[in-house]
Amino acid sequence: MRIALLGPLEARDDTGAPVEIAGIRLRTLLARLALSPGRPVPAEALIDAVWPDEPPAGAINALQSLVSRLRRALPAGERNRLQSRPAGYLLSLALDETDVGRLEALVAAGRTARDGAGGSEGLALAARRFAEALALWRGEPLADLETAGFAAVAARLIELRLRTIEDLAEVRLDLGDTGDLVSELEELTAAHPFRERLWAARMRALCAAGRPSEALAAFEELRRTLAETLGTDPSPPVRELHLAILRGDLRPASPSPPGTCPRWPRCVAAWTACRSPSSSPARGFARCRSRRSPPGSGTGSGCSPAAAAPRCRATRRFRPWWSGAGTCWVSPSGSWPGASPSSRAAPRPTRPRRCARTRCGCRAKTSSALSRR
Repeated sequence: MRIALLGPLEARDDTGAPVEIAGIRLRTLLARLALSPGRPVPAEALIDAVWPDEPPAGAINALQSLVSRLRRALPAGERNRLQSRPAGYLLSLALDETDVGRLEALVAAGRTARDGAGGSEGLALAARRFAEALALWRGEPLADLETAGFAAVAARLIELRLRTIEDLAEVRLDLGDTGDLVSELEELTAAHPFRERLWAARMRALCAAGRPSEALAAFEELRRTLAETLGTDPSPPVRELHLAILRGDLRPASPSPPGTCPRWPRCVAAWTACRSPSSSPARGFARCRSRRSPPGSGTGSGCSPAAAAPRCRATRRFRPWWSGAGTCWVSPSGSWPGASPSSRAAPRPTRPRRCARTRCGCRAKTSSALSRR
């Protein structure tokens, strides 16, 4: 049996046929039990959900009668799922048998893939998981059960949906998949004017589309809205993004070379780490004098086209959400670990230091040998 809560309450049997649950109290009872699948729900919590204003006299007996009616309303093969417990009642459901459970599992899987070291493949997997999670949404949670007992649950699920939308927008920007993202974010910022992550994603999308002046106008709109409504300013991350746009650090999106870090346009804007033929493996890294050269150009002191390509391993240990940049480890071979066995075997730098260059978009960590040069 599957129960859908992300919208009007729906119940379906194993064949997909709808299960008719008549009566607002029966539906409220089923929804409250389904929100805690496989876990006992105290009788007091069920009474508060079914009769939020004032419970009837003999509420325990009335609840027992209501549970019996709900058990009879379930299909014959599913009635044993509704079980009595000393402290209350339990609806035996797996997490993936409710759309809320599937939503939370997909969002968690997407964030794990995004925060991992899988590069563009991990980001693409995260985008798919976030999109699948959002596809489960059918409207306001439990829209047909207008009781105060579900207000907190509905607010939590709405917040989870908005955060998932923000996560998906940022992942799409990291992948360079802007598409219709600008128009979508314009609608979202109009509907949710205080969600600064949505405004930051909109500004990034406009820059990726080659419209930085409109990105600056969007920042001014956000600043004016916050000042007039709340008497405050945008958060520091959004202000830093605004400064980055003014400096011209954000460039229009372009496809990443196959097998390279999906953030190479930002990496090459400030750093290109390469291995000089004159440097020994012990020194590990050498700084490329042509750090603004296009990837694979081969210009600069001792740089080959393969070495100049800014391929990196995005461990994402430091990932400011407003810029989409990850913490990048660049191996001595210039390759991105995961692309080939040789790149995975490349040694990591020792004694990492934070890049001190103010215009560094990717916050690359470098070895002490690179820092000395």
